[in-house]
Amino acid sequence: MYKIDRTSYGLFIVLGGSLEEGEIKRYFSELRSVLTTVEGPFSAIIDVRTAVPSRPEVLRLFLEQLQWSKNTPCQRFAILGKSPVIKGQAIQLMFQSEMTESIRYFDTSKAANWEKICLDWVVKGIEPDYEAMPSPDRAQVPKG
Repeated sequence: MYKIDRTSYGLFIVLGGSLEEGEIKRYFSELRSVLTTVEGPFSAIIDVRTAVPSRPEVLRLFLEQLQWSKNTPCQRFAILGKSPVIKGQAIQLMFQSEMTESIRYFDTSKAANWEKICLDWVVKGIEPDYEAMPSPDRAQVPKG
């Protein structure tokens, strides 16, 4: 199940349940169509709180979409989730797409004020204070 809504900051996207390859392709087609109507810089919130972890072939499609989105005027992405597995998949896709600077994952089960923190990120570019996604410059390798 997917749903794409226009908002004042850009797009609010819901991805729920188990998304199969055919549905993902329909979602991407609709998303690309919607993006042709968006003027100027925008941000997107992607709500995956009810999604089921994706299979490898679906993750490859998500990676292709993320790489395609680099050519859009999207400034920031926020991913809303609560599953550790989906968080791991999101981090993997961020690094593979080389988009660690523009995507943040918000664990809605850990922060009571996740809505405000998320909107501060997508609208104002304010970095979240809690459990930010790792980026290559922030990653630390233990010594010893």
